[in-house]
Amino acid sequence: MNLQILALNLQNLISNSKLGIAEIAKKLEMTETTINKLKSGKNINPTIKTLNSLAKFFNITTGQLIGEQAISNNHLDKKFNNPDKITKITTLPLINWKEVISWPSTINKIHDICYHEFLLSSNSYAVTINTNDYDSIFKKNGVIIVDPSRPYQHGDYVVVSKTTKTNPSIKELIEVDGEFYFKCLTSNVNIVTRMSSEYDVLGVIVSYKIIYSQLNTIQLSASIKKLVISKNLLPLASIKDKISDVINIINEKKLGFVIIVDGKNYPIGILTDGDIRKNLIYLSNMNLQVSKIMTKNPKTININESSIFALKYFQLHKITSAIVIDDDDSFLGAIHIHDLLDQLQDDGNLT
Repeated sequence: MNLQILALNLQNLISNSKLGIAEIAKKLEMTETTINKLKSGKNINPTIKTLNSLAKFFNITTGQLIGEQAISNNHLDKKFNNPDKITKITTLPLINWKEVISWPSTINKIHDICYHEFLLSSNSYAVTINTNDYDSIFKKNGVIIVDPSRPYQHGDYVVVSKTTKTNPSIKELIEVDGEFYFKCLTSNVNIVTRMSSEYDVLGVIVSYKIIYSQLNTIQLSASIKKLVISKNLLPLASIKDKISDVINIINEKKLGFVIIVDGKNYPIGILTDGDIRKNLIYLSNMNLQVSKIMTKNPKTININESSIFALKYFQLHKITSAIVIDDDDSFLGAIHIHDLLDQLQDDGNLT
């Protein structure tokens, strides 16, 4: 959860509601202090109950409140709904130009990673400029971040290819009298081509980095051993435990997840804050067993893997925590993505 996004969203929701904090607190039977801490980003561990109550009050989802989903302009001012204005640190696959043509067909491969700060579609990617052709705008060896789902408009730089699947290129998009044209970016060449069915727009360039945060497999990286939370310290629950009991464990341990184990204390599931938010429908009956909303067969990672491999693994499977095992598949503990990012930044592999 990004507290900055939560704070910005809450500030604007309150402002647009024309209600004072005292009035909102009274309606929600919540203290003003709680709302003020969330509004200022100082509450580092808000409860699920608090987030759910606020989201329901403002008629949005909890995911929208904490920034995992976009909020429409009916709720937020445009400047905060603009993806380029909201900071959400995450990772993108760094792909090659051949993959750009058929993307996202290779999305399940393990790629190098580019670190970025934007709210983008799930199919977004990064690609390295490997030519001097666009030197006036995009320098060779820089990295562009491309969102295939973003609607294009006049003035955008886009990645384009012919429908015959030729090599993709970068063009500037120009709109004249309702029609779009591609402007060539090659130095000393002033060619403008009308957009037609012969061309595919493969995505809009939303960012360009000369110095970028790539996690390169050649770089040395420490193993994850020091980051493992021992199973003796982990929050554990039985598959027969009630949802209410497991949520209490998550709130008490403050790790953002709980491991669900069988009778032999071996992991058979995991429940995260995200799982709870996705399954709010079940929270009306807190006496249901946790098996209703847990993620079965949780992802595992070997304790001897490097931090860089682990982060790529997390990115590939879109997870924030994983079970750590040894070569004999013995359960050793768990690891969280926040600890991975901290170590990689300390080691200089993430800037």
